[in-house]
Amino acid sequence: AKDYLKKIAKDNAEAHSEIATTIVSSFASDPKAMKDAEDYAGQAAKLGESYEYYYTYAIILNQNGKKDQALDAAKAALEMVKDTDRASSNLVMVLIRKLQEG
Repeated sequence: AKDYLKKIAKDNAEAHSEIATTIVSSFASDPKAMKDAEDYAGQAAKLGESYEYYYTYAIILNQNGKKDQALDAAKAALEMVKDTDRASSNLVMVLIRKLQEG
């Protein structure tokens, strides 16, 4: 995955996000794999500047025990979507509430 992203898809947010979510679904109990998923999701968020990527990044950060960073990523997702898509905005707000409640 690393070689593919470095050589072929280094600027492709969707590829980074897909690999991150695949890692999470297959290796959620492996800390090293989850760190890689976090890195890929973070890169997707930077590259894609889309609420979906920040939402995914927030979820992975939370799974990795980084609740404060997850909350920041979720808030960034909300800023991107709050005035344009009510359903997506509500989805992100549910995540933010979950993160704030613990």
